[in-house]
Amino acid sequence: MRATRIPAILALAVSASLLTPAFAEESSTPKKTITDINELLTDSAAGHVSAASLLGISPSSVTAVENTRGFVAAVKGLGTPGNSVGFSVTPGRTSIVPMSLSTYDKGFLYRLLGNTGFSYAQGTAKISGTDMERRAVAVEANATFFPDDDPILVVKQNKAGPACQWDPGLVPPGSSPDFSEANKKYLDCIDGKVKKIEKKWNISRFSLSYGTGDIKPEGGTSNRLGSTVAMGIVYGFDGFMDALSNGAAAAFTLRRTTNEPILVSLTTASVERKSSNLAALRISGGSSTFRGLAEVSNASAGEVAVSQRIFRYAAGFDYRISEGMWMGFRIGKQRKTSGGGEEVASLLDFSFSPKSLQ
Repeated sequence: MRATRIPAILALAVSASLLTPAFAEESSTPKKTITDINELLTDSAAGHVSAASLLGISPSSVTAVENTRGFVAAVKGLGTPGNSVGFSVTPGRTSIVPMSLSTYDKGFLYRLLGNTGFSYAQGTAKISGTDMERRAVAVEANATFFPDDDPILVVKQNKAGPACQWDPGLVPPGSSPDFSEANKKYLDCIDGKVKKIEKKWNISRFSLSYGTGDIKPEGGTSNRLGSTVAMGIVYGFDGFMDALSNGAAAAFTLRRTTNEPILVSLTTASVERKSSNLAALRISGGSSTFRGLAEVSNASAGEVAVSQRIFRYAAGFDYRISEGMWMGFRIGKQRKTSGGGEEVASLLDFSFSPKSLQ
């Protein structure tokens, strides 16, 4: 328990210290234009920590990315024995190593690189009466199918409106230029387009993830969790009736896990391992701040491995509490750790992501 609480405190403390406005104007009035992708963020979905979902720390079976942020802190199961914490950093979305808009706009591979993140998660679980500590790391990349749908390219002419241009206006000869009004018009244009794109929370996109980790029984030795590769697709019903294209999404995940331990064997002298495939589907409906969802997966009905300690089917909702802070609730059925039948389980988690990472 102690090992789980410390990263949570550190993650939240770092998050609080890094919360800064995305469009900060200086007290003076130099030319202000958007040059790096970390200055353009939407908040249409909860931030994602792939390490938590890929390796069974989160019971949700769907790992498709719907929103990329510079920094995300996630907490699951506060005050319960099965709690977990995690964080994710997307370097190109931070001001530490930002990717420029001109580089991001060079092509698909650059957009994929700009949305590549690294994550870490850890948590506890009770398996066959024994407390288990789990840790996972992951790398994840995602991108929209079409450049016109990419929120980062909001500066350009796209579905949200014409291109935003910085115009200094006329500067009388011999006078000191004052760009404050030009800056305001430019940033208001950007902000308006970002808000318009945020309403389109179900933009079609795909993601690729790879993760690995370890699990350790209390007082025992650590065991590798194998490796997991996942592909996720979010489809926003483009071209269908407005009710679907503006308010619904289907998220599909395919996952391949190799050489992972079977849960009940972790407390024995000889750990058994298996490889497995997982397919999961989620249907969501609602708005950019609240939406209900239902998901189903083909998680194993037999011996349960670590990555398949997830919902076989569930229902729930995602709700945006405030800027960058989301709450998710799920309730459904999952396999018992012994593999003998199903049990009802619920999940309440929170994710927090500041506007920019300085």
